[in-house]
Amino acid sequence: MKNTASDKEIGTDEKNRKYLKKMFEKDPSDDIEYLPAGVIIRGQEDEDNAYWNSFLPIFFDRVNHLMKKAMFDDVSEFGLTSAHASYLIALDLQNGQTIMELTHFLDMDKANTVRVINVLREKGLVYDDRKTPSGKKYSIFLTDEGKRIADRVMKKVQDRVNHYFDDFSVDEIASLRGMLVRILEKVDPDFMDYVDSPYVHPFYVYLQSHPPGEKTNPRIP
Repeated sequence: MKNTASDKEIGTDEKNRKYLKKMFEKDPSDDIEYLPAGVIIRGQEDEDNAYWNSFLPIFFDRVNHLMKKAMFDDVSEFGLTSAHASYLIALDLQNGQTIMELTHFLDMDKANTVRVINVLREKGLVYDDRKTPSGKKYSIFLTDEGKRIADRVMKKVQDRVNHYFDDFSVDEIASLRGMLVRILEKVDPDFMDYVDSPYVHPFYVYLQSHPPGEKTNPRIP
């Protein structure tokens, strides 16, 4: 036997429809013309940048999410995540960093750095040069296997990001880098303290000191 709505249910639905109709008839927002997302992204018909300004944090979150997901896919077969991959890349750029140098290099929390390095050490991807088991002064290095994975991740990241910028000129990329740094300077009041830190070449400094398109390898000597 088919289920049928009761007279009470039908009456309630009709009552709700009348209520909603009455509400929208009185609500001036009913006349608002909402802009398609594509129009917002292209910056068209957006008075006072209201839509774009509201969308910007979501935009950065989405880019961050998708790039981390892609990096996760690069290393998941090794039982690693994008968080581990970031440290492998950092050591591929500058092998032999202390815990504090790595922490500042990646602008991470020290406790997070310790946790990640412990995982990478257990997997045989990094080692340290401490003289005694209880030694507190030491640097972290990639093992041969860690170097192999780091090189692989680095190549995939470079190929992917280079593809994102295929249609951009060198001047456009340089301009974008400059704008991103200027945005971060305004968003983060401690940004310059980080850039001017005594630790070796933070990533953000690279945005200013190594322009796009240069022929030399911008790896740290």
